[in-house]
Amino acid sequence: MSTSFLNEYFKEGLAKVERLAVKKSVEWLCSDEAAKSRYKRLTEGQAMINSHQYVLHIEVNGRMDNPSRFQEVDADNFHHALKLAERWVMVHNATSVGIRKVGRDGSLGLPDIYDWSDFMEDDQ
Repeated sequence: MSTSFLNEYFKEGLAKVERLAVKKSVEWLCSDEAAKSRYKRLTEGQAMINSHQYVLHIEVNGRMDNPSRFQEVDADNFHHALKLAERWVMVHNATSVGIRKVGRDGSLGLPDIYDWSDFMEDDQ
C-alpha cells in the first residue's frame, strides 16, 4: 500500500471520528446505555453486528481529573483497530488506546491497552 493511500485513508477516518466522536468517561462507554447506543449505530442498515467488530477507546489526554477524556471509534476488525491505535498514539499523541471486541448485543469485551511503547520499533 502506498503512503499517500494510507494517509488519505486515515485522514478520512479522522474526519469521520471528529464528526461522530463525543468525549465520554470510560465508565459511560462501558455502560448498558452506551451498549444500546453502540448496537443501534453498528446495526444501522444491517440485521446484526459484524462478528469481527471492534471499538477503540482513545484517551485523548492524560488528565486524570477529566473523566470525559475518551473517544470511541469503530474498527472493522482487529488489524484495522491496531492500525488506528498506532496512528492515534504515534501521530495524534493520544495517551493510550484500549481495543475491545464488540458483542452481538453491543456489549464490550475486556480491553487490550496500548501506548507509545507498544509501537516503538526495535533498533536491533
